[in-house]
Amino acid sequence: MQITSHHISRTFAATLAIGAALAPAAAAQQDLRSPDTRDAAERVDRTQDLRMPDTQDASIGRTLDGAPVVEFVDVPEADRFDATDAALGAAAGVGLVLIGVGGALTTVRIRRRPVGVR
Repeated sequence: MQITSHHISRTFAATLAIGAALAPAAAAQQDLRSPDTRDAAERVDRTQDLRMPDTQDASIGRTLDGAPVVEFVDVPEADRFDATDAALGAAAGVGLVLIGVGGALTTVRIRRRPVGVR
């Protein structure tokens, strides 16, 4: 049996019509948000409280009586040069340079040919 272009056109048109009819129904059923986002959207209070934060706290009974006490602590400053830390930093820098140079040398292939030879 030989397939004609008319048969192909008819099949294509039918497929396109079915797809166009089913696409809106499929799109209406899909909610591509994550489950957490869907749950949060259902629990959201749609009203916005435009009062100042202090006024909001006072309206629900929050006061400064239950606030934590802030304590200031003096921290001694590090005023000396640590040679060990400097040596470790310098060694790490030299090591990184050596690794980079070694990697570059392993990827580059140098060809040595005598002059005049092709």
